[in-house]
Amino acid sequence: MKNRIINTLNILWLQLLRQPLFLVLLLGGMIYEGLGLHQIVNPGEFMPRSSFLVQGGILAFLFIGIWIVRIDTAHRLDDLYLSIHHAFVPRLFAKWIFGAFISFFVGIILHIEYAIVYLAEGFSFNHLFFSAFLYVMLYFSFTFYISYLLGFMLAFLTKDRVVYLYSIIIWGLIGPANFIFLGRTLQRAAEILNLGEPNPTIGYDGLYGFAIDSVYWQKHLLWLVILLGIFLISLSLKYRVFTRRKTKVLVISLSVIVLVLTIPLNLDRQVYSAGDARTKPREMVEQNYYSKKQVVPKQYNIRATSYSIDLRVKRLITAQVKMTLKNQEQQSLRHVDLSLYHGFKVSKARVNSQSASFLQKKDHLHLTLKNKWIPGRNLKVELNYQGLSSPLFYANGQSVYLPYYFNWLPSTQLSPSFTLDNGNLTRMNHQNMQKVSYVLHYRGRTPLYTNIPERTHNLWSGNARGLTLVSGEVQKESRNGESYVHTTNLKNPQSNDLHQQTEKFIETAKQDLDLGHRAVPKTIFRIPILSISDLSSEEFAWYTDDTLIVSDASEYLFKEGLDSYVNWLVPAITWKYDGIQVKDPDYVRAFDMTYAHLYNQSARIGIGNDSEVLDWYQSVKSTGEKQEVLEQLSHWMKGQVAKNIDTSVAKKIDFCRSWYRLMKSGDTSWDSLNQLLKKEMGRS
Repeated sequence: MKNRIINTLNILWLQLLRQPLFLVLLLGGMIYEGLGLHQIVNPGEFMPRSSFLVQGGILAFLFIGIWIVRIDTAHRLDDLYLSIHHAFVPRLFAKWIFGAFISFFVGIILHIEYAIVYLAEGFSFNHLFFSAFLYVMLYFSFTFYISYLLGFMLAFLTKDRVVYLYSIIIWGLIGPANFIFLGRTLQRAAEILNLGEPNPTIGYDGLYGFAIDSVYWQKHLLWLVILLGIFLISLSLKYRVFTRRKTKVLVISLSVIVLVLTIPLNLDRQVYSAGDARTKPREMVEQNYYSKKQVVPKQYNIRATSYSIDLRVKRLITAQVKMTLKNQEQQSLRHVDLSLYHGFKVSKARVNSQSASFLQKKDHLHLTLKNKWIPGRNLKVELNYQGLSSPLFYANGQSVYLPYYFNWLPSTQLSPSFTLDNGNLTRMNHQNMQKVSYVLHYRGRTPLYTNIPERTHNLWSGNARGLTLVSGEVQKESRNGESYVHTTNLKNPQSNDLHQQTEKFIETAKQDLDLGHRAVPKTIFRIPILSISDLSSEEFAWYTDDTLIVSDASEYLFKEGLDSYVNWLVPAITWKYDGIQVKDPDYVRAFDMTYAHLYNQSARIGIGNDSEVLDWYQSVKSTGEKQEVLEQLSHWMKGQVAKNIDTSVAKKIDFCRSWYRLMKSGDTSWDSLNQLLKKEMGRS
């Protein structure tokens, strides 16, 4: 049997090479890929945008599968092999193996071309190219092989020319562009049938990487098993290739395999999803949930002093968290309120080693205490919870992004995870105001990057104002005690520029605004942290003494957009770090815009590109004191004021210093700001 299979493979390969159409299709695919590679400068972006190449390959392999059958059918050899004992099955297996071989061969050729072009462009060889290989194997080779089997099965079971019509229909249904043919009304069907890129209409996410989650491999494998099962059962019923007993065993075995593969596909899981072809883009999930305002309980003065975390991240997050809380109120408490993202369901709660009753509602967790919690005393709280993270904060086997400002750990800051600002999602800050002791036991995707040191394998511990976990398609650079974690799809990570510009801004802002202690962070994460609907500059960067998380918005950040980078840093270094709360977000945005504009002026950054910033004051809808303040700021920044008013940058920075002192005092009213502005401008 082995020799028959090898001989058949040799013959089929020679026959294929004699077909000029195959070589033309292969060459055409390589040319099409080459054109795309030179147009798309980012190696991560290319793969999701190669859906039309996959779509074309599906049609080609459908026809190759038909052609393989037609070789024998043309000379009536299929009937001859069926009549010869032990002749048909080896030849059938050989044709299946041949389809797998050419599918793998085409995928290897396309990946080699991909790697050569981007390496020649100056990109470093890293994990991204291995991920790209897996992507090609899944969405090119595996999909092409399924297409080949579909064509093979259709041609074997259907002898007339209608097989080509069936192939065209199948081609329109199973490709990544199937939503074009099925329309918006059948989006769910398009997702199920699609064997290509699951998000063909969106860009590449540098942290999550390619969509090569295990669920997509299971989906392709399920397709393969079902196809082979249908074909073998059809052969047995039509041509009696197998005995009745073997047929029963085959049906039972395939049913069990299909069941085993189907069950995991129906489990809750977090996968990267966005774009027009999806039923629910990921930002819309949260936007709909938080459209109804949550009731926030009274904020008591309690402080978390330590966390001991046993965390497992795979399909779900599974966590056991032991935390120590201190009552800093002047009164005893009979309950504890904490904030925890609603996707994490608490299964058990213990207080001081005794079971405790609890109520979890949305992002709020209420623990009832059996005894009074005396002021100044510590409380030991242990929580077990499991669930899916927010679609905007990855936590699965493919990628992890659990930053300190997200309440993936129980937080004493009682605000919900998100709120809506004029219909746009805003992430609420759950950082601790003092340093906290953390001990982390972690099992999940590696390597894991955090803002506390690793002590032993899978064990981290240290003190910080919050704990950040990052893992995915990222890599780390270390230099002079500083760590720089960035995505693998950057040609020039610009780590030196990022550290220098960040340090320069922090030192200048400390002096300009009298900020007090602000350390230059030792760890910088430059990763995509936003969704497509995030528009506010305060969402682009997050800062603590040891960590800066900055959005990977552009590879040319310091060549084209340093003024924008300053706009991101201002809120992160100032009011977000100090935990200043405001009722009107435009109040802090006015401060951000004003100081960023002045800093850029003094540092001569983006001179001549600030008209959009200056026009912002007049674009905000406002009345009364707010309108008066914004109009005065606009005129003063533009120098459109009386000649006796000082319009120097130094004077305006002095005003920003007084403004920030006012904010820190807790007074964030437009009326008080108006009085301060008039005073600084020399008006009565």
